[in-house]
Amino acid sequence: MLILAKATTALLQPLVLVAIILGLGVVLLFFRSRWGRWLCAVALALFVAMGWTPLSEMALRPLEQRFVVPAGHLSKFAGIVVLGGAILPDDGRGHGQLLLGGSGERITESLRLLRRYPHMRMVYSGGDASLGASGQPEADLAEQYFRDVGVGADRAMYERSSRNTFENAMMSRDLVGKDIKLPWLLVTSAAHMPRAHGTYARAGWNVTAYPVDFETASVLHWADFSLLDGAELWRNVLREYVGFATYSLAGRI
Repeated sequence: MLILAKATTALLQPLVLVAIILGLGVVLLFFRSRWGRWLCAVALALFVAMGWTPLSEMALRPLEQRFVVPAGHLSKFAGIVVLGGAILPDDGRGHGQLLLGGSGERITESLRLLRRYPHMRMVYSGGDASLGASGQPEADLAEQYFRDVGVGADRAMYERSSRNTFENAMMSRDLVGKDIKLPWLLVTSAAHMPRAHGTYARAGWNVTAYPVDFETASVLHWADFSLLDGAELWRNVLREYVGFATYSLAGRI
C-alpha cells in the first residue's frame, strides 16, 4: 500500500504530468500524427500556466479556508496534536541542528502554544515514511528538539510508527487512550487540514482544527509568475484533493 501511495504521489507531480504529455506528443510526432502537435501544445500551455501562481492559489484556497485559527483564550483545550511532516531527515547538512521544511510552522506554533498554556500536553505523531523505513522516525528528532527547549516528558508523547495521516490518527489514538475524548487542538498545514481533521474525527478524536503553514496570500497578485512556486503549489493541490477523495472512498473520513 505504501509503495502504491509513493508511486501515485510521484506521478501527481505537475512537472511529471507535463513531461508525460510532452513525451506522448513527441512519440506521436515521430509517427506523423496530428495528435502529436496537439499534445505538445497542451504540454507547453500547461507549463506556462503552472508558473502563473494566482491560478494555483485559487485552487488551493478552498482547502486552506475550510478552517480558521481558533480565536480567544484556548485554556479549555487539554493539549495539541501535531502531525509530522515539518522536520527533514538529517542528510549530512544538519550539523546537529533541526532541519525544518516548508511546514516548519507546525513546530514553531506548537512551541508557542505550549509556552503560553503550561497546562497543555502535546502528542507528536510522525514515523519514517520512506520505503523500507530505514531512516530515523521524525518523532525522535522532534523529541530531542522539544526536550532541548524545555518541554519535558511529562508534557509530551511521541508516536513513532505512523507513515500517513490515517496511521497518525489511529496510532496516536492508541497512545493517548481514553483521553482522546478531551478537547485537543489539531496542528497541521492549512491545506492538509480538511483531510487530517476528517480522519481524526472519524477515529474518535475530539479535535478542533488549528491550521498553520498557509501558502496562499489574502490578496492575489495577478502578475506573479514563478515556475518553482507554481509547481510546488500545484503539487499540494493535487496531493490534497486526490488524498481527500481517496480517504473518502476508503471510509477514513
